[in-house]
Amino acid sequence: MLPSLQTFWQRLFYLAGAACLIYFLSLIPVLGFSYAFMHIWLAAAMVFFAFGKFMPAWRRLPVIFRRTILILFGLGLALFIFVEGLILSAAFSEPAADADYLIILGAKVNGTYPSLTLQYRIDAAALYLRDNPGTIAIASGGQGPDEGISEGLAIYRSLAARGISENRIIIEDKSSSTWENLTYSQAYIEDPQAAVVVASSDFHVYRALALAGKAGYENVSGLAAKTMPLLVPLYYLRECLALIKSYLTILRC
Repeated sequence: MLPSLQTFWQRLFYLAGAACLIYFLSLIPVLGFSYAFMHIWLAAAMVFFAFGKFMPAWRRLPVIFRRTILILFGLGLALFIFVEGLILSAAFSEPAADADYLIILGAKVNGTYPSLTLQYRIDAAALYLRDNPGTIAIASGGQGPDEGISEGLAIYRSLAARGISENRIIIEDKSSSTWENLTYSQAYIEDPQAAVVVASSDFHVYRALALAGKAGYENVSGLAAKTMPLLVPLYYLRECLALIKSYLTILRC
């Protein structure tokens, strides 16, 4: 006998909760407990489990309440799909060849060594710089309180170790956000018409280019670095929220 619709949704919520919990636990060996945003998956698991447990009471709620919840959920899902579509539209874009400058956006440094996310950005940048010998690199990123050196210096060292001439690398080591990465790097770009490529993680390229346009870059394209497969759901969800926040603050001005 087929389960009732209520039982179906109850099982679906329990399955979604289990999936979120398993994903949260799988992140711990990679990120530890200190990465705050990963706990959203634990919170999501608890919410799904709660929905499953209290599903039998759903029909007893007032119709207007149920309809309001469904409408809000539908609007939220539509917004999420739209924003993720924007993010994905830039994640697979190709950078312009022979750019005048390549800005490598910083990411976490563990001690004095790049994190995996930053390492992927450096790898993509090094390949671009080898293929485009006339491009000047700007290694952008300041030093956080838990970092042994600045992100800009870590990028510089890694590029030099990969055979990129030190004369082609400029260090910008004061920025602490994507907006500052881009605005502080402008100080090293004399020609506003210069062709600029911004190197960042695939999930971050769309927001980086949107901010670059807001900062006044007139000829800019993106270079997308890969993301560790396990971290794709985490980072793409985080980026969705970050992009919405950017549009509510910097980009709407």
